[in-house]
Amino acid sequence: MNYSGFWKKIGKAGAELLALDARTCAVCGRDIREGAVCGECARQLAEARILQAERLSGIPLYSCYRYDACVRTILLRFKLNHSPWLAEAIGEQMASFLRSRALCFSAATFVPLSRKRELERGYNQAELLAREIGKRLEIPAMPLLRRSRKTKVQSRLKAEERAENLKDAFALVHKEQAMRGQRILLVDDVATTGTTILQCAKPLQEAGASVAAIVFARA
Repeated sequence: MNYSGFWKKIGKAGAELLALDARTCAVCGRDIREGAVCGECARQLAEARILQAERLSGIPLYSCYRYDACVRTILLRFKLNHSPWLAEAIGEQMASFLRSRALCFSAATFVPLSRKRELERGYNQAELLAREIGKRLEIPAMPLLRRSRKTKVQSRLKAEERAENLKDAFALVHKEQAMRGQRILLVDDVATTGTTILQCAKPLQEAGASVAAIVFARA
């Protein structure tokens, strides 16, 4: 994949959809002549690219980038600065990584947000990524999971508190949905301890599905 073209695409998409001048770095805001990131941020992004595969308590987890300062800035802009247009380019990278490993799935799903958080943001960033990935892999992207109870914000908790906070916090949207034999791709933007991935995978596995997960960044 042409990663230089990817970052140019971010700048172009943002300019077209938000009517902004794309000639500032998408990460640091420095003035640039072309593209979407300055030379220094481009180097940092290249260093953060890992295209990593690991197992998280038996669940395959694929990550495109290390969660460093540049990647964090882009994801925070995506989530919190009303920049849903970033989903297309980010999802394209995630799908490209999966295609490079010749991975096949029955469907993609995503980590659900609380209703309050989704109303505040205007969208669920994980859902947008799942839909972009599904479009490129030619598989359906479906809301298979829901939040079954209120939880605290994960980023404010310690590792051991995160596990307890999300324990049994997710359930299937349709309790009796047939999942046996299905290969489900679970999508999120970033993984830190992996607790969210594990807790979301649990009801899918209990319904008979096999689960793999992909995130744009791994902390």
